[in-house]
Amino acid sequence: MKAAFLSEFASVRSTLAQMALIYLACGIFICVGMKSAFGMVGAISAMTPFFLTFTFAGYDAMNGWERYRATLPLSRRDIVLGRYANVLACSVVAAAASVVIGLAVTALVPALPIGEEFSARLAEESDPALLTFVAVAALGIMLVVTSFLLPVVLRFGLNKAIRFVPLGMFVVIMLGGLALPNIAGMSEVFAQLDAWLSNPANIPLATAAIAGITLIVFAASCLIAMRLYREKDL
Repeated sequence: MKAAFLSEFASVRSTLAQMALIYLACGIFICVGMKSAFGMVGAISAMTPFFLTFTFAGYDAMNGWERYRATLPLSRRDIVLGRYANVLACSVVAAAASVVIGLAVTALVPALPIGEEFSARLAEESDPALLTFVAVAALGIMLVVTSFLLPVVLRFGLNKAIRFVPLGMFVVIMLGGLALPNIAGMSEVFAQLDAWLSNPANIPLATAAIAGITLIVFAASCLIAMRLYREKDL
């Protein structure tokens, strides 16, 4: 699996360095536009899973690379694990970097002449636990979305995946949005959850819970992808 991981990472290493600068520029723009460090941290954390998924899929479809890779001494299981490990590792690094950037912005920017309202907002958002929660929540959402996308991309290719997966997810989200308000007691559950999250002491536990659920979904997706990719005719 190590060889598969390194070969995948080598294909996007230079692109990741370029994207880091884009992430930073976009993050600062979002921070200024929204007057919020949370928006910046969330945006930077959410970018990497989708970016890597589509970048890897683009390389698979380019010049027969996927078929050539199948002739290398790499098992299909290792190929899938290498891809999932790359998406997860790079995404976690990006999320950690977003928290560091958020801490730097909330510490340094208020010293600039940016207005009292903006400075006060950044001061409120300077808590490392809150910034970490925002980063993990944003990353968790995108990794769950990626968990639905990756198995289809690996099995059927990028062209079919981008046609069918977004449509399927849209249908699920719409049905969920229509069904949830009609479930008895759901509004009370959301109210209690909001009150629970309002307590700063609960933020670390909420962060850990989101991270755990995300990893479970991502691992389940990886198992499904291994099964589907094993049956693919290359």
